[in-house]
Amino acid sequence: MTLSYFACRVGIGRAAVVNWRRQHDDFPAAVEGAGTEESPLFDREEADAWLLAHGKISNEPRTVPPPPAVIDFGEGCTVEMQLPSLDPYGRGYMLGGYVDQEWEPRCWPHADFTTDLAGERLTVEQAHVDLKGYGIGTWRYLRLTWRPRPQPTAPAPRRDRAEDEAADFYTDADDEPRTPPRYPRTDPYAAPADGEASLYDGRTHGPALDW
Repeated sequence: MTLSYFACRVGIGRAAVVNWRRQHDDFPAAVEGAGTEESPLFDREEADAWLLAHGKISNEPRTVPPPPAVIDFGEGCTVEMQLPSLDPYGRGYMLGGYVDQEWEPRCWPHADFTTDLAGERLTVEQAHVDLKGYGIGTWRYLRLTWRPRPQPTAPAPRRDRAEDEAADFYTDADDEPRTPPRYPRTDPYAAPADGEASLYDGRTHGPALDW
């Protein structure tokens, strides 16, 4: 864990943690061979034990904070986001977390980005970049919001006008389809086929003419 972990656990700026390291002889030692002189790495258990011993945090059960996420905007523009959180936002999603107040985005107000969250790769196009003025200590809150692009769907099979009218006409009040009657498709007076009833049943319609 970096010094930023101490700051996020307590809710202060990184500069205060640097002062703790100078003032307290029992401050956890950096892990040898890991990190750099400007950004040393520390053991998480030793960090939590030191914060607890000095009354910086309570001993109540807590949720382990998620690891930092590196947001890559491309073209060499990256930022480390502390306490990243991915949540639904309106009809889309929001990725929010804390970044160093000295970071200024070169991608404004929309940008593409990629990052890894919980072991999964996240690639987003045209996200809205919103860097808030508030935060924790020297940290500012970065919010990225976007809507997923609609997936193309195959067009529904097109029916002709006669089929649409028949579907509307032969539907009862409960929207249950009724079987339409079988109309003759050729000569209505033609002899019916075997097993098929004629619409006119051999009767004469209209007034009888006495010639």
